[in-house]
Amino acid sequence: MLSFLLNGWVYTPDRVMQGHVDSALYVQATSEECYASVLLKHLLVWIDDILVYAKDPEDYIQVLREFFGLVDRYGFKLSPSKTGDGVRQDPARIEQLCAIPYPTNAGDLQQFICAVNWIRESITEYAMTVEPLQQALNTALEGKAKKKWIASGIKIELTQKEKAAFDAVKSKMRTAVDLSHPRADATLCLFTDASDQGWSIIVTQVDKFDDELPIQE
Repeated sequence: MLSFLLNGWVYTPDRVMQGHVDSALYVQATSEECYASVLLKHLLVWIDDILVYAKDPEDYIQVLREFFGLVDRYGFKLSPSKTGDGVRQDPARIEQLCAIPYPTNAGDLQQFICAVNWIRESITEYAMTVEPLQQALNTALEGKAKKKWIASGIKIELTQKEKAAFDAVKSKMRTAVDLSHPRADATLCLFTDASDQGWSIIVTQVDKFDDELPIQE
């Protein structure tokens, strides 16, 4: 994929380097090539996440056999602990984020916001909750480059409103929503909202939907 010059020597890694600008594209293209026989028929792949599907349990077993055969042939490694129904955030990672103290410089605040942004799809009212922190970061970095090493040299002190937002983000992370795949036997519900400040769309599915119950229940 790449080589780099260092102290008179040219180094070429024999593995894809994590974090490199083209690494994700390479992994995606390679995965699609390896799983070509089932891709878009019984399998979807997004970088290192894979969804295997079929129309019925019997067909699913056959697809799994073919999938595991491809995994074995091309030397992929799977993690059983990361396999399950839907998408759930790692509790250990959530607790690590929640253990972060109030930031005292713009670099720490920037790092916290970026880390939380990775799980925003599982956090209700994310944009509204994190907005005071984002505004504080924008103010601190106004007219300056948004590099981590530059931001780390800018001292900040969160206001009470910003501290409340920081705590609220942590609270919402601890109650992060599990994301599920659509099911034919569940009732899909679509909620939309928009204003001058922003917009949002939420899709939920309910087992045994009861028309007599209020929507919030």
